[in-house]
Amino acid sequence: MAIGVTGFLVALASLGPARAAGAPWPGPHPVEVLRVLDGDTVEVKFLSGPCGRGPCPGSVALIRVRGIDSPEVHLCRTGFKPGRGTSQSCAQCPDELRLGQEAKAEADRLLGHGAAVRAREIGPDAYNGRFVARLEVISGGWQDYGAVMIAGGHAVRYDPRADKSYAKAKPWCTAEPPGDGIAATATGAAE
Repeated sequence: MAIGVTGFLVALASLGPARAAGAPWPGPHPVEVLRVLDGDTVEVKFLSGPCGRGPCPGSVALIRVRGIDSPEVHLCRTGFKPGRGTSQSCAQCPDELRLGQEAKAEADRLLGHGAAVRAREIGPDAYNGRFVARLEVISGGWQDYGAVMIAGGHAVRYDPRADKSYAKAKPWCTAEPPGDGIAATATGAAE
């Protein structure tokens, strides 16, 4: 039994830090952003990729941006109650809807219209068959897109390991002023 456990640990270590951390394809891989769904989800075409072990060049996929959460862009149906097992992918208050539309516009400005974008730490996402990845944009050198969105007040830091709740709390739906509430919640760079 000890040999089995030791063998497993040696095999895991041989995969390297990216694979062990849940990011099988470290990158960077250049991508073309085809569509911005909201501040933390985009549709991309891979311009290069690990093919055979992950996305191939030319493949199209949704990417959830690793390390951030942005306000949603569609208002929840009447009667939505957070924490009741319903989808959290809708705006839970009018401020979130407005801020979500602003975050989407900023994401489109940063990532759209032929911008140079690359994906790192690509791995499978828990939902909808999409990928989760860190995106980088050129802004005076390569910058972490998530950190740029947090610094601009368009997203908050998000660690799914720390927040297992599908209907997580929405900091932009509190009594705090909407703009300052988001920026105050962003206490560091995207992970």
